Amino acid sequence: MQISTIRKSITTLALLLVFSVSHAQKVVKVEKPGELSKQITSSEKFSITDLTISGSINGADILCLREMAGRDIEGKPTEGKLSTLDLSGAKIVANGGNYYQVKRGMFTKYYAPAYDDEVSAYMFYQCQALITLKLPTTTKSIEQNAFSGCTSLTECIIPQSVAIMRENAFKDCGKLASIALPNSLKEISKCAFAGCKSLTSVTFPSQLEKIDAQAFENCTSLATLSELPSSLLEIEEKAFYNTAVTAYTVAEDNDYYCASNGVLYDADKISIQLYPSGSSATSFEIPGSVGEIDEYAFAYAKNLKNICLPEGLTNVSKYAFEHAGLEQFTSLASNLSIGESAFSDCVELQTVDFKGAIGGIGNYAFKNNKKLSIVRFTGSAMPEFGQYVFTPKAVKLKVYVEKNLIDKFKDAFTSKKVALGAMYEILDITTSGIAKQSVHESNIDKVHFDVCGRKISKHDKGLHIIQYSDGRVVKRMVK
Repeated sequence: MQISTIRKSITTLALLLVFSVSHAQKVVKVEKPGELSKQITSSEKFSITDLTISGSINGADILCLREMAGRDIEGKPTEGKLSTLDLSGAKIVANGGNYYQVKRGMFTKYYAPAYDDEVSAYMFYQCQALITLKLPTTTKSIEQNAFSGCTSLTECIIPQSVAIMRENAFKDCGKLASIALPNSLKEISKCAFAGCKSLTSVTFPSQLEKIDAQAFENCTSLATLSELPSSLLEIEEKAFYNTAVTAYTVAEDNDYYCASNGVLYDADKISIQLYPSGSSATSFEIPGSVGEIDEYAFAYAKNLKNICLPEGLTNVSKYAFEHAGLEQFTSLASNLSIGESAFSDCVELQTVDFKGAIGGIGNYAFKNNKKLSIVRFTGSAMPEFGQYVFTPKAVKLKVYVEKNLIDKFKDAFTSKKVALGAMYEILDITTSGIAKQSVHESNIDKVHFDVCGRKISKHDKGLHIIQYSDGRVVKRMVK
């Protein structure tokens, strides 16, 4: 009797499992656009996890898929569990009604497929149940925010036919680990993959011409990039901001960019475009040919502790070293211009030595540098200061200048609000212990320093920064 009961229970359980699996997985051929919902019962709609579709689908079908994947037409959550969606055998066609709407002020914006073979704007926006997705093989474009906020998406198969990818296409797909971009793609649009924190590598299309602003911003795991192709014309600001890229490489026949030791330059090596923020190097020597450091070039270079700005450098652009790990830096440059917020949020920066003339320092250049305690100006003229260049709070800032410039600096710091608050003092540079000769050295006409500003013997091997008693500063290699 018990054996018979057990057998019946097992049989019942097996039938339930089969029934459950049949509901979890389904293959549907849509005979007529707009009729997907007729082929999925109400009991299946929110229980199917794996769906394969063939045939033509329109706006009404997309709405059904959105609801199955966790979002309704207004973006509100549903009970949908659709995690695996295979549309490779389907074709998206225009019209069929709206699949998404959003209120903007007093107006409501509606979204529906406008063209055939287009993954239209907001099509799967915030469908958080989706994990894997295969797009139709006929797809030509992926419009703005098409998959933005699909926080569970780990894989999306994009066909080679896709030539256009609009802004925010995959923004904040936090679990997207890899993406194969079609070779027909010529532009990676603004914020296309911004916030994809699990993305570890990217292979660039062979015909790529442009990487727009913030394309991979905050992809904090992105460490490996393929070679930038010869077709690439432009990389906009913050394209790789706050990533873990360890090196940049460029095709030899690219006319606009080149790379050396993992650092990206313009073709003539006059401007540093991007330093790999994931590099493990603690110091970097800027080539003598470089005259400019581009915006955000060294941003988030957390391992970079020391750097020397060469004599020929004329411009450090805004935000150039934002959030870098610098502890100290020395500038040998003459008439150097430092842009707005150039060294902002360098929270480990303690010492700055300007051994050459400084033309100007922009607003907030050293904002939020919590440990900055010493800044030395060796030049015989005062720079043109912006507002709140320094923002000392917990640590008192000591600014060392030529004795005859002390009053001028004090007046500028007060009248131009060069420093926020009163946690600073202007001091005679001869008391700083580095920039001028001591009494004991009064009989010599020059003093030798290393690239970090430490006094060394004239016989020490390596790069010497030599300061003469008349204020001149030169570099010399001692072998």
